[in-house]
Amino acid sequence: MGRTPIIHELAVVFICLLLRKWTVDIKPISDLPTKHFKAKPDHVFEEFPVEFKCNITSDVAKSALERARTSACKQKIVDFACSLESGEFIPTILPNTCPGDQQKPFIYIGCFMHNKTENILPYNSSFEDNSVTSCVNNCTLAGRTYAGVQNQECYCGDDALLLTNRSETSCNVLCPGNNSQTCGGNEAIGIYTTGFTARKEMYWISPAEGEDFGKTRIAFFLALNGRQIRQVKQLLRNIYSPDHIYLIHVDEKAHVLYSELLYLEEKYDNIFLERKRVRGTWGSPSLLHGILNGIKTLLELGEWDYWINLSESCFPLEYIGDLEDFLAANRGLSFLSSCQEDPFKSIKSQGFSQSFVECDDYLFRVGNKTLPKGIRMDFGSDWFVFHRLFAEFAVNDSDPLIHGLQTIANFSYLAPESYFHFATQNSHFCTRVANANMRIFNWKGKKIDGQCHCNKIVDACGCSPLAYRLEDDVNNTRERRADTHFARKFDARISQSVLTILEEDILDPYPPGTPGIYSYWEPIYLSKYNDETLFMQHAKDVSAILLQVHKIRLSHIEEIHSLYDKDAYQSLKVGDKYIKKEMVFENRALYIHPKSSIVLEHRWIPGKTNISAAFYFFNPDGRLVNISQVIVNNNTLVHSFDVKISDNMKAGEWSVLVTENNIIAGQLDFPVFPVEEESNSFDKGAPESSTFDDLPKTILTFLAKNKKLKFSSIGEMKNYLINRYYILEGVCSSEIESSCYFENLQICEKTSWSSLSPDPKSHF
Repeated sequence: MGRTPIIHELAVVFICLLLRKWTVDIKPISDLPTKHFKAKPDHVFEEFPVEFKCNITSDVAKSALERARTSACKQKIVDFACSLESGEFIPTILPNTCPGDQQKPFIYIGCFMHNKTENILPYNSSFEDNSVTSCVNNCTLAGRTYAGVQNQECYCGDDALLLTNRSETSCNVLCPGNNSQTCGGNEAIGIYTTGFTARKEMYWISPAEGEDFGKTRIAFFLALNGRQIRQVKQLLRNIYSPDHIYLIHVDEKAHVLYSELLYLEEKYDNIFLERKRVRGTWGSPSLLHGILNGIKTLLELGEWDYWINLSESCFPLEYIGDLEDFLAANRGLSFLSSCQEDPFKSIKSQGFSQSFVECDDYLFRVGNKTLPKGIRMDFGSDWFVFHRLFAEFAVNDSDPLIHGLQTIANFSYLAPESYFHFATQNSHFCTRVANANMRIFNWKGKKIDGQCHCNKIVDACGCSPLAYRLEDDVNNTRERRADTHFARKFDARISQSVLTILEEDILDPYPPGTPGIYSYWEPIYLSKYNDETLFMQHAKDVSAILLQVHKIRLSHIEEIHSLYDKDAYQSLKVGDKYIKKEMVFENRALYIHPKSSIVLEHRWIPGKTNISAAFYFFNPDGRLVNISQVIVNNNTLVHSFDVKISDNMKAGEWSVLVTENNIIAGQLDFPVFPVEEESNSFDKGAPESSTFDDLPKTILTFLAKNKKLKFSSIGEMKNYLINRYYILEGVCSSEIESSCYFENLQICEKTSWSSLSPDPKSHF
């Protein structure tokens, strides 16, 4: 478990004293990750006293109030909680115009045999207050044709008439929730109609080679976030055609990405950037509003036949012409994927029986809600392909069904994953929708150790697909269905190679030796946007100190980019902000500070099983401050754990020693950089009394020899750590004429590492 070579680099563009632009490549010696620091919030709410319009009795609403940060958010929670308690929020009934779904409910079918061997109503749940009325209502929401009651059990399904009849006297048990009704009996179930017919399954057709269905124009809606500018351009490069129309929505927080893409409007007359930008909290109603606004904008921009939503993490699997042919062959059909799982499980997993309030960039659970009668529930994916006629219907606020669904969605979790599904299944479009969305997703290992992955932004649990890597073989996966045209998700910071391979399969392969096709640059800092953070200041310090060592006088840093090259990984890492399901650190530019919450990731040689490992952490004074013991089984080769350090971590050089069965297996040193604004980051360390009993002899020997350096100032410590953990890889000029104290200086465009070097895959 030794240290392995660095694979991620830091590219810096700056202005020298002669005001020429240069590029410097600075890379960490060890690939230790970083912590991103959020800039100051753009929306500052004026604080004011919260006005209570009712007595809040809900415990979850009280909890939400305690955790909300701003008065505006607290007031929103109070107002909504009061409307819930007064019953003013949810409409009691909504119209359903799906053909065949207006049958008469509560018609008694009969008493039937029902046991472990004779049970074809597949979905059930137990209710202490079960009754015929409540069970029929639940099965109606589930969209099933029949409801069956048997004591506390409620069953739903579509094929009840295949069961064996029993005498009516067998269904003689009174319902626990209504003594005037009977709920089946011993091995007997009473069955009623819900008023719904079985779900209509529509199927797409695959166009035969050479068959001409005419042309179709596509409206692409790209919902983007973050700073993955080059990945966005690579996506556009592979889906662009002058025949289609493109609307780009950039999250309200992603100022840099929005500004860097504005030029597209001037260069292309069919590419537009959405001005009605929303701040999208994961799983929130704001994401739905962004989609609805985007549909409205595209309807105003011109004529098109189909609407498709994509993100920067999506990528096509086929040439754009194949998608055009497929949609032309299925003209009029919309595509959205429905989970069609156990309806009772869906309600619980989607949190749809709960109400949420979105504020402070969070979804707060506020209370329960009673769902309206008359409609069929449906949940599924939030990636869609809509025909124009359905898109027009979905944004028609004057339609009573649409208005009611929007009211519900405004306070629901995973709103996009239910709103459009409800709209299709409860309207005349129910006969014009296929259970498909033309995508594949990398759900391999979607749950890690049974933990949730999105619980920091919503009072519920969910997970998202993993990023594809080379070993996932996305090309082979797509062959399983002929309607698959896109895949997600992709992240060039994790694997640029898989994107390049897919692109070469769609377009012509790059000539051998083409530079930059397996490298990815992401802007960390661009001075023109003034997005200063503590991390940016650290990156500037690294640049200034290393350049000073090489006698380069720096006047101004213009840009800093992170370079990810050739999809490599290390065996032992310590860092902050670990994405457990992806098994990567979100930021890898070697910045840990005293308040970081660090994680250790360890990867072991294949074939080893039941390893007894111990990790010993030594602070900059050479004192042992933490021991973490782990048993490594043979289920996975990659493991991680949170490192508990009492109080703040002391700035300086730390060490972690790894033992395997009490034998030292490896060592990793890592820096904790001081923060000048906090004096305790330099002075404070672990208590002198930190002791551990029964230490192995090898660790005692290491303790005796592990003498750390002492520093007289923060500046001296910074200089040491930066020179110890970063190297100056190279310096280049963006101009052919170069002086500025250098002879024979490289031209940036001729390097392989500069952010100005060739990057044909992201040229759009």
